[in-house]
Amino acid sequence: MKDEKKEVDNSSHKFKNYWKNEGAKLKEMTFGEKISYIVEYYKYYFIAILIVVLLVVGITSSIKHNDYNTYVNVYLVDNSISYESTGYLVDDFAKYAGIDGINDRVVVDSTLTFTLERYNEYDTQAVYKFMALIADASIDTIISNKSIVDFCAPSETYLDLSTLLPEDFLNEHKDRLYTVTLEDGSTIVAGIDISGLDIIDKCHITLDEPVISVAANTPHADNAVKLIEFLFE
Repeated sequence: MKDEKKEVDNSSHKFKNYWKNEGAKLKEMTFGEKISYIVEYYKYYFIAILIVVLLVVGITSSIKHNDYNTYVNVYLVDNSISYESTGYLVDDFAKYAGIDGINDRVVVDSTLTFTLERYNEYDTQAVYKFMALIADASIDTIISNKSIVDFCAPSETYLDLSTLLPEDFLNEHKDRLYTVTLEDGSTIVAGIDISGLDIIDKCHITLDEPVISVAANTPHADNAVKLIEFLFE
């Protein structure tokens, strides 16, 4: 029994050291080097995770859609909030949009967390879950720090708000537009700064540089636009 316990402890210690060393490697890399390393070194592992996540998302979505229609959803990255804090988005925006909140609902999810500063195996899994949800068209809007947008944008994660939002809105809030560069060198407006707006206090947003973005594969782009307009009312 002692030998078995010792073997388990050794395995656990090796596992922890492995991820500690991986984290140290990533910290020393540039953004581009991190992406290349992660994709190349973990690609088969991530493919397996991607398949599992897509299966779970597909089953969950089919069950949910039997009960109600999602008018638009909001994913908060690295900013967990309580159910009570979602009222501004779930109830107030529902009234603004003219939906009943029962058959058509605003859905808020704040369970997705990954931190680029440490970036261990849990963060890596969360990033691929995030990408899988976007690939499955299960995410409409994302509220995150600008650093998350910088990290994910090269993978064509976001819609270009400069072609999605009305021209008069863009002109009025041009100082808040957040532009990023894609892998091909082109630029898009991947988010809009929401710091200082009512949502920050009412939903207890604690992000340092909060922006809202629209996911590339959203099936509810028009509703996402209406949500952004509501936030700036």
